Amino acid sequence: MVINDGDEFDALCQAQKDGRLPLQTHIEYADEQKTLLFDAFNLETPIDKALKKRVWLPCGGYLIFDFAEALTVIDVNSGKMVTGKSMEETALRVNLEAVKELARQLRLRDVGGIVIVDLIDMEKDKNRQAVLAALKDAVKSDRMPVKIEGITRLGLLEMTRKRKGEQLRRALRTTCGVCSGSGELLCEEEIARRALRQARRMALAGQRGPFVICLAEKAAKVLAAMPQPENCPPVYALASGGYREKFSVIQPGEGEIPEQAAALKRISNPEVRTQIKESSMKRTQAIELPEEEIAKQKEWMAAFAALEDRPHTYCVVTYGCQMNAHDSEKLEGMLTQMGMTPAANREEADFVIFNTCCVRDNAQRRALGNVVWLKELKKTRPELMVGVCGCMMQQPGMGEQILKQYPFVDLAFGTHNLYRFAQLMLKAVQSRRRVVEVIQDDEGSIPEDLPVRRSSPYHAYITIMYGCNNFCSYCIVPYVRGRERSRASARIIEEARELKADGVKEIMLLGQNVNSYGLDVEGELSFAQLLSELDKVGIERIRFMTSHPKDISDELIDVMASGKHICHALHLPVQHGNNRILQSMNRRYTREKYLERVEAIRSKVPDISLTTDLIVGYPGETEEEFEETCSLVEQVGYDSAFTFIYSPRVGTRAADMPDQIPEEVSSRRIQKLIALQKDVTHKRYANYIGQVHSVLVEESSRRDENQMAGKNEYNITVNFPGDKSLIGQIVRVKITSAGESTLRGERVE
Repeated sequence: MVINDGDEFDALCQAQKDGRLPLQTHIEYADEQKTLLFDAFNLETPIDKALKKRVWLPCGGYLIFDFAEALTVIDVNSGKMVTGKSMEETALRVNLEAVKELARQLRLRDVGGIVIVDLIDMEKDKNRQAVLAALKDAVKSDRMPVKIEGITRLGLLEMTRKRKGEQLRRALRTTCGVCSGSGELLCEEEIARRALRQARRMALAGQRGPFVICLAEKAAKVLAAMPQPENCPPVYALASGGYREKFSVIQPGEGEIPEQAAALKRISNPEVRTQIKESSMKRTQAIELPEEEIAKQKEWMAAFAALEDRPHTYCVVTYGCQMNAHDSEKLEGMLTQMGMTPAANREEADFVIFNTCCVRDNAQRRALGNVVWLKELKKTRPELMVGVCGCMMQQPGMGEQILKQYPFVDLAFGTHNLYRFAQLMLKAVQSRRRVVEVIQDDEGSIPEDLPVRRSSPYHAYITIMYGCNNFCSYCIVPYVRGRERSRASARIIEEARELKADGVKEIMLLGQNVNSYGLDVEGELSFAQLLSELDKVGIERIRFMTSHPKDISDELIDVMASGKHICHALHLPVQHGNNRILQSMNRRYTREKYLERVEAIRSKVPDISLTTDLIVGYPGETEEEFEETCSLVEQVGYDSAFTFIYSPRVGTRAADMPDQIPEEVSSRRIQKLIALQKDVTHKRYANYIGQVHSVLVEESSRRDENQMAGKNEYNITVNFPGDKSLIGQIVRVKITSAGESTLRGERVE
């Protein structure tokens, strides 16, 4: 809502009294021309109707604009207007209360560089200095490269208290108007000097340039006139343009977002514009943990093994994706080095650790339910140790929740300090006290050379990168796995060669978005180039997942078509078939673009097996939009699909969206989608009848020990008559019939 005059303000007050406005509001000042403001936020609600209903912004949250700027504020907790002494006290209280939240969000969202904080203005300098000191104290112990530069007028901090995830990142990228029109607290010259000093520190820390710093017009002019710092990439000043041009510092590793594109257009010098757009903003090499750190962890493993009074058997319980499965293999490798052996089941183990997932609420509830189940077992076996790790632990507040609500848990840690497992375990055993450590992986370091106990001697995972930069509106992964970090290609290729020497027949390359491999490291191979090099190693089969449709390149398609060992199976998550929903999901492609990529793949790899992920019940999804997903499934013809009901995850943008879909509607839609995909799968599998497939034999069938089971080159399970001597071999099988999710056949020579 935009308040530009006293009459409208009176109407706002009356609306508040009538209970027609939300109490949680985001305070800003009004643009002189409200129509421009509404256009900037893509709002369609006329101003006369805005006073009568809640106005949701596409970027998240609700707006109330304070027409009196810094002279009047609204207490976001009570919704009441405050002025004078009461205003000063309220502003100080709200600012101090929000400092902790801001610091936590900075750590959680991996925000680095220069952060200029815009708080509710306070008249007393001692109050300003108190809040500034609190901000600096809140982040001083962190390793992230954050610099708190000052406090400016007006109240953006309320927004950080109401926003999470990508919404907060956008808020922190938004122009802040430092000292605009006042010069209070920090003058333009001091702001510019600090910005240049911070840019140089960022360069010394290994971040490439150039750095584009968005400031209020006066400060930007001062910065532009200053000499460039030595031994530092170019630093460009960009004057802010108000609401319509939200742009701050181009962060390394970020893709070009609309705000960046708009900002670049405002730089008059075309050479500078080209340099900024095309310059490498990457690390010069992958950031690996020092060898000394890994050696120290191996010493902890040996020290644990030497203990007499310690657990001797273990059970690792894994939830979630292949990345979690591979992390569990590393846990088992470290446990083996620590002198422990696997137990037959969790009831008999001395130590049970749950490697958790939080991508969907159901996975998290299952994990916690099984953790609670061990509470009763521990009553009869007090020596039993219980551990919890993985993505669930990386969520904000989960460490505190484990300490308060699960007192029987002895050890807990997140995804970023898995390599410290032996040290934490040793501490827990020796101290006989609970150990909980969840850290933010601010530096993006990659642990190499950890021991691994692989679940199969014939199939192996190779992680090629960690983290995700996509920030899909529904997805928690970037917040629990961190930003994208690519392993060195030389490390990956060497690992593949060692696996081939060990007799491994198939490798699976892992990453949240493997197509982004190498984009964060200057001079590194692209994913297509890496795949080509791995094809030369000679391992009989190469698979990879997961791929993002927006990053499927023609180069990758050509490598898949020409590779000798690359399986013709591609998991290509589409998530939805409607363009509006895809845009709301922040998927960065359209239905038409996705279909174009599918056509490009099938033109070069005609026998490609395509699988996908699909979400139903996304906020605001209409029946017509759901039907577009169904039509896409029929149009593409997937071999199979993983279908999910949308699950709100705290901290993601979609969790705060209006129009959440009722459970009964989502359930009806997913049942229809599952039935449709079954029909499509049946038709696709029927086409395989009569073909001869190569099958990597994995195990005897669960239903008949005289039947063997394995995966063909299309990653489909094939059952055929045989004996256990075939396990680990790749055999030729002629497909004779198809089931709902498997194929059946007979071996041929």
